[in-house]
Amino acid sequence: MKMTCNLKDLPTKSPARIINMHGDPHIIQCLMNLGIRNSIFIKVVGKLFFGSNYIIEVLGERLVLRKHEAQCLQVTTSS
Repeated sequence: MKMTCNLKDLPTKSPARIINMHGDPHIIQCLMNLGIRNSIFIKVVGKLFFGSNYIIEVLGERLVLRKHEAQCLQVTTSS
């Protein structure tokens, strides 16, 4: 079954592909500077501080995104 959601709603450890980036252009540019782009595979490794920060794995690296940054990323996965 295919699931499409914001990155913040993606279950932990579920690999997904970024299909859309939307929101504040400055946040989008910062994410792109980190290598986060459409069609890239991404995984939420963990959530910190009651879901306000997200540890993600992208391109073999681990990064921490804030909730408002994670909301900018729409992802899709098949389970």
